[in-house]
Amino acid sequence: MPCTGYLVTRAIVSLALLIFLSGGCLPPQADFEIGLGTTRIAGIVNITARERTQGDPLIVVFKYHHQFITAGDGTAILRPTAHVVQVGRAGGYSIDMPADVVWMDILFIAPERLTEKFHFRRQLGIGNVTYRPNLVPMPDWRSHFYTFISPQLEHLIVEARYRLSPPEQRVLSQWLLAQNARLQDNRGKAAARF
Repeated sequence: MPCTGYLVTRAIVSLALLIFLSGGCLPPQADFEIGLGTTRIAGIVNITARERTQGDPLIVVFKYHHQFITAGDGTAILRPTAHVVQVGRAGGYSIDMPADVVWMDILFIAPERLTEKFHFRRQLGIGNVTYRPNLVPMPDWRSHFYTFISPQLEHLIVEARYRLSPPEQRVLSQWLLAQNARLQDNRGKAAARF
């Protein structure tokens, strides 16, 4: 049965090509394992101990869950949830990706750094992903905090549709309050100098 060998070889080559092309959709700071589906995204956020005195980095994850409900035009309706992930002392983090999650938007946030967003859509052939965010220093972080970070995160605390757990709400609100207080204090010190 020479046809069977040809079909198996062709299937293997097609699968390898699919995995190769899928990996091309990831940014350069991401690596992946070959697998049927992604169950975890993990990595390290590189922030020095001195920078941590301004506040710990924070990761906010928006997960979009598949439901068996479609809109009138046949498109799937996705249910969003949000999670707050704290970064370990050594900078490590791990985010679970349940089987019903179609895609995730991950915000990597750190004081005095530009926020980085990683958009990941589930793909066949991509197993667990390792992502190393490149948080670039930002001289005018105060403006970034008040015009981007705060508006992006404050509504998560009160909007029930994101199903943020009470401990996660507490972590997020304490982080926002601490950064606001730090920025107000720095502004007061700068004004006192003049």
